Amino acid sequence: MKKKKILFGLVGSTLCLFVFIVILNLKYDNAVIIENEKSRTTVKNTNALTMVYETEANSGEYQVLDSDTWIQDGYIFNTELSRCENGSEIYYNSVDNKVYVETTTADKCYVYFDKYGYYLNNKILEDNPTVLTRNDFDSVFVDENVGTLFKVEGNRTEDIDNDGVGEAVYYFSGNALNNWVKFGKNENGEDLYWRIIRINEDGGIRLLYVGNSVNSTNAYIATSSFNDYIYDETDDKKYSGYMYGNSGTLDDYRLNTYDSTIKIAIDNWYEKSILINSDINGYVFDEYVSKSAIYCNDRATMNNLSYYYGAYNRLEIVLDDKIRKPSYNCGIDQNGELLNTSSIDDKFSASDVIGNGKLKYPVALMTADEISFAGGLAGSSLTSPYAYYYLNANNESVTGTLAWWTLSPNQSYGDNIQNYIISGSGNPGFLGNVYNNKVYGVRPVLSLKSCTFWSNGNGSSISPYEVFIDNACSSVEN
Repeated sequence: MKKKKILFGLVGSTLCLFVFIVILNLKYDNAVIIENEKSRTTVKNTNALTMVYETEANSGEYQVLDSDTWIQDGYIFNTELSRCENGSEIYYNSVDNKVYVETTTADKCYVYFDKYGYYLNNKILEDNPTVLTRNDFDSVFVDENVGTLFKVEGNRTEDIDNDGVGEAVYYFSGNALNNWVKFGKNENGEDLYWRIIRINEDGGIRLLYVGNSVNSTNAYIATSSFNDYIYDETDDKKYSGYMYGNSGTLDDYRLNTYDSTIKIAIDNWYEKSILINSDINGYVFDEYVSKSAIYCNDRATMNNLSYYYGAYNRLEIVLDDKIRKPSYNCGIDQNGELLNTSSIDDKFSASDVIGNGKLKYPVALMTADEISFAGGLAGSSLTSPYAYYYLNANNESVTGTLAWWTLSPNQSYGDNIQNYIISGSGNPGFLGNVYNNKVYGVRPVLSLKSCTFWSNGNGSSISPYEVFIDNACSSVEN
């Protein structure tokens, strides 16, 4: 006998029509109206569906839903427990929030939902109860650690709620062993792996690309110049930008009209992977990604003549008793004061709620300041056991011998523009600077939304964190 498909949906939902199948529109008065599309006859089916939900996260205790409202956000469908008495097949589509039953006979079905446990950011905080503060950034930091986060706030983080104080950022540093995440698929349908850089000021989770394996030695999506140009122009300083404008003044450079060469490569990768692939519940991976997260391409200058950029000021100048002070606050000097008032133009984002809203897709690169927080030192190589951003799970260079780009310009003078890069195994994790028309590896960085849920894993390389979202999370910017 051919199976009929029965659909259970939201109260008051519009009637869905399927050819030669049974359509069922659920109302919580213990009665269900079934309409056969072929015969257009109707019958009453009583108690066809029982909704059962978990009382508390991870409790394993369930109770029948005593309500006339369909379960919305806050719960996830339990495939193992959901069942029908007479063997009908049952499944749930979280995108349209409907239960489907394929049946050949009258049946009664039980639909189980588990209560969500943790947001990923809360899970990370719970798994890392040791929270430290780093004050010394004048040497590399490569300590092996598990269960440890580092915290910074105040004038070295972004003030996203406009109260005059930067929000707290929690970040991983040194040879962190429990900051692995499995998220997304590439254009070949292979799973992707990442390392957590930090919990952003707004609770989003910033990730660094590690490739399609925790043991990858080619963790880059492409090789590219930062900007492909010829050193024969009279004014090349605009090419320090992830996006850039016209020749002239710093304000002209910051018009952000044109895409850099490396941005084009990253956007092409995003289009073929994160933008089109979906999770098992039908959510496109792009729906997980924060659109308001800021990626700092800091073109603030110490003065308008030298064009030593903001990252150089914070990470390399040790004069007049000043010490190195990396920052998550885009465009400030070592004292926490803005180098240029127009730094908003350097805060790249896909939404203009906090940043400049210039990005087509919410993805960019790791900054030199983030490298410093994570354990690197400008002008120096890492020492064993190295730092997480350089390593795969086998404690090897995650990019082999290839160096890879950061988002941070270092300096420009005459027709020379330089950006910070990270060296491969030939000079382990060296944070240096090169002309940005050279070709090196591209490792994307993106931020998961603050409403992303943890589903599995402890953050280790053998059990990376896994995540999911719900309808509410899919539709917000962060």
